Amino acid sequence: MNDELLKAIQQSVNDIQGNYYKLKVIKTKSANVNELCKKLGLPYINVNLQLSLFLMKNQSKNNPLTAQQWINNLCKNYQVIVLDYFELLYKPSLKLQPISLMRNLSKYNGIILIWRYDVHRCSNGKISLVYANPNHLEYQIDDITTEEYMGEDYEI
Repeated sequence: MNDELLKAIQQSVNDIQGNYYKLKVIKTKSANVNELCKKLGLPYINVNLQLSLFLMKNQSKNNPLTAQQWINNLCKNYQVIVLDYFELLYKPSLKLQPISLMRNLSKYNGIILIWRYDVHRCSNGKISLVYANPNHLEYQIDDITTEEYMGEDYEI
């Protein structure tokens, strides 16, 4: 299965070239995405880890604009970047819309987003990314296009 995920990541990089929005979402529960990115020579960021370190250093500026500026600065350094484990972006106090933020950033840089949550496909072709349960504070549903979604669940 790692070969399938490796191919999906590489295909995603190829697919976004020349697009206005260079966002690709890959659904997987695989824990070794970082290793696969190393094989492909792609930068990989564990967003939770890096953002939590940044927010701890900047506690007085722990606000949505600071977090958004951080992710903007991070992404602008790469032509294509793989972002994984980004649950912290859903923290209500940050007041962010992570998928909209990623889509906006993808106008300038390729973003491969590793999605580890539910995906709903509607009969009208719409694809919805579902984060958390409906009764959870961080619950969000974001629609993406079929062009932004890379296939089905790539298991371990």
